[in-house]
Amino acid sequence: MCSVNPGRADEASTNVLFIGNSYTYYHSMPRMFRAMAEHHLPGHQISTKFVGHGGATLQQHWEEGRVLKEIRSGGWDYVVLQEQSMLGEEIIENGKSYVRHPDQFFEYSGKFQQAIQENDIETVFFMTWSRKGYPHQQKYLTYAYMEIARETGSKIAPAGLVWEKLQTENLFDLYEKDGSHPTVYGSYATALMLFSVIFNTDSRGVPGRLEGNEILRDGKISGEKSVLCDLESREVNVIRSAVSDLFKQMEKGNGYLSAEEAVSNKKPAVITLIFRYLSDAKNQFVILIIIAGGILVLKVGAVLLNNGKQAKTE
Repeated sequence: MCSVNPGRADEASTNVLFIGNSYTYYHSMPRMFRAMAEHHLPGHQISTKFVGHGGATLQQHWEEGRVLKEIRSGGWDYVVLQEQSMLGEEIIENGKSYVRHPDQFFEYSGKFQQAIQENDIETVFFMTWSRKGYPHQQKYLTYAYMEIARETGSKIAPAGLVWEKLQTENLFDLYEKDGSHPTVYGSYATALMLFSVIFNTDSRGVPGRLEGNEILRDGKISGEKSVLCDLESREVNVIRSAVSDLFKQMEKGNGYLSAEEAVSNKKPAVITLIFRYLSDAKNQFVILIIIAGGILVLKVGAVLLNNGKQAKTE
């Protein structure tokens, strides 16, 4: 299966199921994608649905079962898979943040891919971006997503690489204040990359102002249309250029890009194991159960006890 084939995009309708977390639903990105397609393909019926919640990993989606029910319900042409932004777990060592080894990502991507394929649907992997201030993370994400997409013959929309290109422009900020979630510019760039890949088309002519029904905090769709984004032409041109360049590179590579093998074999420290990410529509919080403090107290107590024993024997 070639990942840049038009596939079903030339039929009368296209139905896309988005699976992910806040990186997908921020600024109603799937609805931006839909508005782009409706503008570019008048008369073509476009349907999108988002299933997910803040901080969700593919493993959680698999175990919860809701996504599988959606896939098996039928009627979908594409399923867009987005893994948790740190591939399920962040490893912090010496103050630096690393993406974990992609084994968990590969395992659950493979499970979903099999279920998707059994239901005659195509998979599209949505490659995410590195955290702000940690550009070295991108190589791990790029390798993991390109590897699984190539291995399974799936389409891939490398939003993270679009972001990497746009960082040099310095015209607008792709990140919200938390340095993780996308601003409206980041969501627009992601939607445009997905649009180009799924419909196998250049993004020229896609407007910067898009209207649609927003994805609400609980995942439901607003009953009224509103302005999803309203970007200036200069900003749109910069984003479009970055997306177009990457799309052309992918065409030359049969739908993929070469990716340097990058795997973090680092094992998380004890304190890292108790990090858990919870995201909502505005912020991403890190809840840390303070076990380390108790460990420290025990260590200090042991030292004092030993010192006391030594003092008695002297």
